[in-house]
Order: sequence, then C-alpha cells, then structure tokens
Amino acid sequence: MQRYGGDGDGDGDASKLQDEKSVPQAANRIIIGTRNSNLALWQAHHVADILRKTYPNITFDVEGMTTLGDKDQIKPLRDFEAKGVFTKELDIATLSGRIHLAVHSLKDLPTSLPDGLTLACVLSRGDTEDALVLPMSHPKRVGGSLDDLPDGAVIGTSALRRMAAIAKYYPKLTCKDIRGNVNTRLAKLDSGEFDGIILARTGLKRLGLEDRISQVLDKEKYGHAIGQGALAVTCRSDDAATIALLAALEDFDTRWSCDAERAVLRTLQGGCKVPITIRTTMTDEFSSSGSAAQTSSSSTSSCSSSSSPLSFPLSRHMHVWCSVMSLDGSIDVNDTHEGQVTLQSNSSADRSVASAKARLIGEELGEKLLKKGADKLLEGIIDKEGPGHRAPKKKQEESNQ
Repeated sequence: MQRYGGDGDGDGDASKLQDEKSVPQAANRIIIGTRNSNLALWQAHHVADILRKTYPNITFDVEGMTTLGDKDQIKPLRDFEAKGVFTKELDIATLSGRIHLAVHSLKDLPTSLPDGLTLACVLSRGDTEDALVLPMSHPKRVGGSLDDLPDGAVIGTSALRRMAAIAKYYPKLTCKDIRGNVNTRLAKLDSGEFDGIILARTGLKRLGLEDRISQVLDKEKYGHAIGQGALAVTCRSDDAATIALLAALEDFDTRWSCDAERAVLRTLQGGCKVPITIRTTMTDEFSSSGSAAQTSSSSTSSCSSSSSPLSFPLSRHMHVWCSVMSLDGSIDVNDTHEGQVTLQSNSSADRSVASAKARLIGEELGEKLLKKGADKLLEGIIDKEGPGHRAPKKKQEESNQ
C-alpha cells in the first residue's frame, strides 16, 4: 500500500517521509483517547507506539473511556436511536480538549463527523475478511467450516450483513444477536450459547487469538463491512499541530479505499440497520518495468515498503463492489464501479483532491445501486422481517458494524 509512513499492523518508519522539524509546534504530551475494550486499547497503544517512534521527544499517553455502546451490551446495535454509539464520548472529550486525538475502528465511525472534528489519518488496513469461530469443544474447531454445522445450528453475530449472507448461502443455519467485546463473545460461544460465531479476522489477530479461527470466510463471496480492518484517528479540525503529527501515519491506499466505501454508505443513507457489504481493490496500472500491474486488495496489510520514498504523481486504479441484501438473503442488489485516483504531490491540497476523487467513485456506485432498487430495501418497502428491522427513511449516518 502507498503511504507516508507508519503501518496499521507494523513498525513503519514514518520519520523517513516526514521530518519532525517540519511539524508545527505540538504539545510535549499528547493524550490519545480510546474505548476501554481490550481490542480498542490494543489499537490505541499500537498507534501510540508508532507515534513514539516517529516523534521521540513527545510523550504519548493512552486514556480509555466507556461509550454508550459499551455500557449497553444487550440491545442490538441496529436498535440504538443515537448516532455514534461507540464514538460520541470520545468526540466530546476531543472537542473539550481533554484528549488531543482519538483512535477508532473505522467501521465504527459515522460517515459524517461532528462539527469541529476531522478524520486526520487512516492507517494501513489489516485483514478485511470475517472469520468463523467454533467452540473449543467442537471436534472440528481447527479447520471446521459453516458446512460442518448441522441444520438449526445457531450462529452469533451483531451484523445484519452477516445475517443476510448466512440466510442466503446457509438457510439451514439460524443467526442470533451477540454483543460484548471479543473475549465476552468467545466466552458465550464456549459456554454453549452458540454453535459458532462470526468475528472480524483482524480483531482476533490483533488480540493474539488467531488460533481460535476455524474458517476464514471468502472475501470474494462475503465482502466486508465499510472500513473493516482500518484504524482511524480523529482530532479537532483547528488543531494544526496534531493534524501534522498524524499525517506521517496516513496510508494512501487505505484512505482512498475507505473514502470510497464511506461515500457509498453515505449515498445509500445506510448503516448498521441495513445489510450492506463491500469490497475494494486498488491496482497500479503499470509497474516501473512495464510488467503486470501490482494489486493491493482491501484485505492486504501492506504491498510496498513504507521506508521507500514515494514518487509523484502517484496514480491508482480503484475497483469497488457493493451489495445491499434483504434480511432473508432472497434479494441481492449489487454492482461495481471503478475509476482512477491520482495524487499529484504530497501537499495537503493535492491529498484533498485525491480523496475527493475516491469519494466520487463511491458516490457514483451508490447512485448505481439506488437506480437498481437498493432504495426500496433501504426504505423498508421490501422487508421480510417486519417494521422493527426497517431502515429509517431519513438520512442514516450510523456506523456499519
């Protein structure tokens, strides 16, 4: 992936691409906010470690907070009326100056941020696939798959997109809501409450729980959530010093992919209340030798060395696939769209232009889906599950879990 430096799942030397002396005067101590879950804390400390390596003269501390989504771990996410159930408290803390920046799983971040906040950087993406986890007692816990589960087996997931996919491809299985952090969900699984659960592969890897994965679900078949696998950092939009610090962590491929994905979601006016799944691929048109193009899929954490200086203009070909399904999986409205994203230089203005082009690709895909009938699914006109699961007719900017 093309980046300034820094890596969402590695130790890229961002200082090679942005000298500390070029950064506006920042505070001697930066406070990083995050949720209090084990995964969120891992992610925040990971970002802090990269920043410490890049800016050794600055102290970076992590402060955990409890959000509305953490307090209520019973109610399904789609039933929350409030927006930003995993981000609001962090937004308030940032705007008040209690913290300088906040680290989020990008898929939890609403597509429109509160006034006064900016999405300062997006780090290199981790794996985007979902993973099936079977109970510790299951005879095929290692190497087992959805095909090994009997009729009526109960699958735990909090995402409607996963429920719709299971209904489409495995109608013999039953899906049930599951809430809580990763360890809580694993405990519920192992206690016999579920026959299997589906989690994000990258979250399990980041927590050192990759050995619990029974099956990695095919991304070509199932896609992933908007922004899945990516880490995002927000700060105040008027905090030039912090914005400059964070620029060193930006990954171009991930930023542009997620810009497009979030634009699709915003155009569809969807969120965690509707089954939307996506898949993005970035491709170099030609390599320097004129050989076959190099491909960076949305599930690849790195495809280029972060220590190598970038040459401009930097041009990437983007291909996006998106699907909107009915809750029972019987209706699948999907389409693809592609386009070119070019970064002329490393200036802030040119980065904004490139992101705008990526968003336009996403918006155009969203419009194609609406013309094919996705609007009927999103408005709840075609709804097999009753009014309790209908998507709101007003603009919905909630995160896509």
